[in-house]
Amino acid sequence: MKKRYIDNVKRNEPIYVTEGIMGLSSIWQNISHNVVSTFGASISKEKINKLNEFDEIIIFMDNDEAGERMIEEIENILEKEFYICKSKEKGKDPNDL
Repeated sequence: MKKRYIDNVKRNEPIYVTEGIMGLSSIWQNISHNVVSTFGASISKEKINKLNEFDEIIIFMDNDEAGERMIEEIENILEKEFYICKSKEKGKDPNDL
């Protein structure tokens, strides 16, 4: 199988992971261009394998039930420690901040 690479993501910088495209856009505009999205509240093993290539991972999920499940899923399968960042208010996502 041919290896796939993520364009324009620097592996030597912290990577931000968002749940949706709006969160990705907000992080891109306000915090860092080193951001990817899962495009939904689930994550594949292939995406987890890609995340394991980074030294510093910041998970920036929505503060809702789906975001909480996503964080639990990532905790169960990611092979390294990561940071969790989310709004203090329930129901808010990175785009609301």
